[in-house]
Amino acid sequence: MRILRGFGIEKRAQMTFAMSAAAMQRARAALRARQPGASEQEIRLRLIELNYGADLAARVRARLESRG
Repeated sequence: MRILRGFGIEKRAQMTFAMSAAAMQRARAALRARQPGASEQEIRLRLIELNYGADLAARVRARLESRG
């Protein structure tokens, strides 16, 4: 923690974004491993469901289906 305090705000922000992106990549990879036949859209919808809830995932799914 002490090391992080030594970094400026820009560096801490960069590190935060990098860690967040890495976590999302690992989450996608884990879902793909569990659901090898799932499309990228299905993986994204599952991530929405896990992170933001089934209600939002259902609304996004319906919106995507209505767009064709």
